[in-house]
Amino acid sequence: MKADQDRSMVYYRIARYLLLLALFFSIFSMRSSPGLAAEEKTNTADEQLRGRAYALFFAGNTYYDEGNYQAARESYEKLIEQGLESGNLYYNLGNTYYKLGKKGMAILYYEKARRFMPQDADLKANLSFVTEEVEEGEVHGWTCYCLFLSSLCSLEKLFIYTAVTFCLIMLAGAVKTLLATGYTRDKTDDWRCLLLRTIRPLSLGLLVLLVFLSSLTSLTYHHHHQKLGVAIQAGGEVRYAPDEEGTLYFHLNEGARLLILEEHDEWRLIKTLDGKRGWVKKEYIAAL
Repeated sequence: MKADQDRSMVYYRIARYLLLLALFFSIFSMRSSPGLAAEEKTNTADEQLRGRAYALFFAGNTYYDEGNYQAARESYEKLIEQGLESGNLYYNLGNTYYKLGKKGMAILYYEKARRFMPQDADLKANLSFVTEEVEEGEVHGWTCYCLFLSSLCSLEKLFIYTAVTFCLIMLAGAVKTLLATGYTRDKTDDWRCLLLRTIRPLSLGLLVLLVFLSSLTSLTYHHHHQKLGVAIQAGGEVRYAPDEEGTLYFHLNEGARLLILEEHDEWRLIKTLDGKRGWVKKEYIAAL
């Protein structure tokens, strides 16, 4: 009789916990009725903007298929001027600039597209093909490793995966606590013992996954929030000082990827993938 009462108490606690979760999600999912009219107007305006954006995008695709790359570029850039961003838009613009013979601008928009769709096979192939034509020096192993990890998944998806893993750990911990409470009172309950043995390694695995995802998210966030850039013109003179009379260090190749460390008037302090640092005029560099 005592075991039955303990089991009933555990069921009651689990049901109460799930009820609280359901109540929590229902509160955040409710919408107030007075704002429905305004929301409908906003949705209508958004649909009109979306329709015009699609028209421009498909017009750019048509121009590109016809070989009119200048018109295609103008169509895509009108979308960017309107504040629109997407991996496909940046990818198509990168292709267009490559057809126009501008490797630097092509790499710039391929890198922008990679932030939205890092695992796209066509994008990876095109970016690899174009960067092979650019002399970027000997890239250090740690830099290659960081670039590889930061390109595994988009930052938005990493945040979602990390949050879901954390919630699963919390849920597993709550269930484990409720089961352990009843198990200490009645150790003859085989199903509860089996669940406890299953939850413990599962929780450990989720914890390891959480640490990995958190580290990867932090690295990707840091990489995306660095001021990265691409040399969009050939012949950029990199000097030791932000001055025309400064000693010349080296010439920047078009399409070279780099890190923008500092700005001073019309000069930018940069660091290339092979670790070289110097000052170059702003017109030679475009930030991601």
